Amino acid sequence: MADDLFFTVDDKKVRDALTLAIAKQDPELQGALGDIGQHVAKAAKRKAPKGKNHKGGMTLEASIAHRVKKNGVIIRSNKKYAKAQEFGVTTSAHEIIPRKKKALAFNGIVVKKVQHPGGTIKGKHFMSDAVDENTDYVNDRINAALDDSFRGFQGTAS
Repeated sequence: MADDLFFTVDDKKVRDALTLAIAKQDPELQGALGDIGQHVAKAAKRKAPKGKNHKGGMTLEASIAHRVKKNGVIIRSNKKYAKAQEFGVTTSAHEIIPRKKKALAFNGIVVKKVQHPGGTIKGKHFMSDAVDENTDYVNDRINAALDDSFRGFQGTAS
């Protein structure tokens, strides 16, 4: 899903070091990934388009969460419209009909169907901006975890 964001490391030495730390399930690296996920998710929540809860539902902002995986961090929203808000979308004209009721009601007017003219939602880029703005934090946190991790690896090698 496009609202899952992944960090990619291009440096082979760093990738090899990360692979070794991940393979050992290093607690320093896992802790760093958790910190990164929390930090970037918090930034994405600040940047997310603000909206109302619909019928007691969760807002886009509240739906943003992170999960640490064995080999990285996933920052995502479970809202169907998150991708459209992140990247933008254009819809063509279409008919809106009720799904659960016999009619639609808008501002006291009750109708059986509505013709939507279509439109464009500009991308808000709240997730990708949160990642971009936190690149230094991500790099610093990973480097610190790897430094701590390799101190531990070196200590066990003797």
